[in-house]
Order: sequence, then C-alpha cells, then structure tokens
Amino acid sequence: MKRLCLLILCCLATAYAWAGSPYVSRVFEFLPAPGQFVNTLPPYESGDNAASMAQKVQDRIAGKANGSTVSLGGFGGYVVVGFDHAIANAPDACDFKVYGNAYTGNAEPGVIAVMKDENGNGLPDDTWYEIKGSAHDSSATVANYAITYYRPSAENDAATTAVEQYIAWSDNRGGEGWLPKNTYHQQPYYPQWTDDPSYTLSGTRLLDNGHNTSETGQNWLLDAFDYGYADNWANTSEKSNIDIEWAVDAEGNPARLDAIHFVKVYNGIHQHCGWIGESSTEFCGIEDLHPIDAVDETAADLLWVGNPAGDWLQLCLARRSQLLLYRPDGRLLRRFEAEAGTQRLDCSGLPAGMYLLKSNNFIYKIIKH
Repeated sequence: MKRLCLLILCCLATAYAWAGSPYVSRVFEFLPAPGQFVNTLPPYESGDNAASMAQKVQDRIAGKANGSTVSLGGFGGYVVVGFDHAIANAPDACDFKVYGNAYTGNAEPGVIAVMKDENGNGLPDDTWYEIKGSAHDSSATVANYAITYYRPSAENDAATTAVEQYIAWSDNRGGEGWLPKNTYHQQPYYPQWTDDPSYTLSGTRLLDNGHNTSETGQNWLLDAFDYGYADNWANTSEKSNIDIEWAVDAEGNPARLDAIHFVKVYNGIHQHCGWIGESSTEFCGIEDLHPIDAVDETAADLLWVGNPAGDWLQLCLARRSQLLLYRPDGRLLRRFEAEAGTQRLDCSGLPAGMYLLKSNNFIYKIIKH
C-alpha cells in the first residue's frame, strides 16, 4: 500500500496544452478535372508539375480556417490533405468542417472521403471510407462512376470566343460529350502541368442539383443537399460540418472509425449549367471541430491520474467520462469509457514513452515505463 501511494504522489500527470493546428497542415495530392477555374485557382506557371501545384494549394489553405479558394474543376477533380494530429470521432457530434464558397442557390457538392493512418507511416496509403451524405441513397446517384477527359488538340486564339466542342469526355456507362469553354474564362481548362493526352477520374456521381428557373432566359439555381458534402452549405452553417460516424466502406457498411488522419474531397457533380458553366467544387480548407488545443481547469473530470505501472493506467474520476489516449503527435490510440471512482485502464501493447490523456477539455501528460 505504501508503494502504491508513493507512485500516485510522485507520478501525478500534469496539464498539457496541445500546440498543434486544428487546420490542414499538408496537401498530398491535387488533380482537378478540366474546368473554367483550372490553371487559375491556384495559378499555373510554366515549369509547374504535380508537386509544385500541390504546394501552391498547401500555401493557400494550410494553417487557415478558410483559406484562398482552390477549384477542383469538373466531376472527379480532387485534393488530398492531412493534419498534424488525428481528428477524433467524438460521440454524438460532428467532427470537422469543410470550407468552400457555397451560398444559397449556389451549391457545388463535393464528395468527402476519410482515412485513418492504420500503418502509421504518415502517408494516405491505407483505406478510403466515403462520407455517406444525404444524396448517396438517391436512385439518380451513380456509384463507381468514371469519366475520361481528353486534351484538346488546340486552344482557341480569339480572346472572347465561346467554344462548344472544347474538351471531349467519355464515361464508363457509354456516355460521351464535350465540356464547353465560355466567354468569361479563356485560359486553358485542361491542367497544364500534365502531358497526358487523357486521364480518368472516378467516384460517386451525385444526382444533378442545377435547374433553370427562367422560361425566357437562364437563371440557374444549384440546390444544396441536406448534409454530408463539401461546398454544399455556407461556411457559417452547421450543415457544412461532417461527422466521421457517417463514413462507410465500399459495400456501404459503417466504417466505425475512432479517428482519421487524411481527407479527400472530390467534385461529385457532372453537369453543365448554361452560361455559368460546369459545376465545380471549390475547396478552402478543413477545421477540426474539437482539437486538443485548450486547457479548461474548471472542466476536469480526473481527480488524479498516475503514470501507467506496467500495463495499467490508474486514475480516479469524479464522474463517468470518455477518455482519449493520444500519442504526442496527436494520433488517437485508445478510447475508454470509464465509470466514476478509482479505475485501472488496460494499456497493454503500448510501448514505453510519453502519452496524452484527454478528459473533457483537460489534457494530462503521462509516462509509461
């Protein structure tokens, strides 16, 4: 008994403020589909390649709640981003917000996929799980849709001329057509940093959301879906928030992820709306809605916590709580549901080192010997 008391008194965990960012820290990939804002958001310059364009996207959005606009072009255009920590799947709450430039009557929904760093190598090379939004179950939504875009043989020289048959496309369902060039955006729409004569993008094609409300002209409205997509609701709306609990596997089964490390956003709409052009998802960043970035001593649930002795973490709780155990880099390792009173939590399998234990908004630094 005397030895146990000494352990608790000498190894009390200390409060610790996480210094990471709740926003995107890195852009891994950026490949837009052809579109009227491609090569301008961000701007292409001679000599750019895939890596330098991804860096330009990173410069526009990293470390910011709502950075500069990035265009994903037409259907399938995408960006893959990561964070300096894990975004935890909090119970009964949305976990992150995706920023775009949607407003009432101008929704250009992007499909969202999430990934947990299962192999721990810091790269988005594990399994993607798609966020199942409200439009996924529509009979007009097409799963496993793929579209191939073909580089135009020449660019028009006239500065203000529209080109109806500009970029050819074909899909995996027998469809084919043209992406027009409008008079408002005259730069090349095909990504100029690739030499490929064609490329294919795939994903879930959502039902068309645009309709012309005018009988004599073209007054286009692009309706928002209820929830679950990027660039779908205004950034100030809670409907632009995303719950990791909505993630599903390739068969549509719940993924049940406790946390994620990477997010992919791609344009889920393949439609052309007259004079306003193709629907093109715009992306401005992501925010973790409950990051480890604050210490609130009035909210502490733990009366004391001792460093793990062997495979057991000893603590005493003032009330029933959910506890989250993180690595120092913010990656979520374990989730515990613990009752009030003295508890022993199993930490077997964890190597010796420092960990962070979060209870409510209070964070403790613990050492496993």
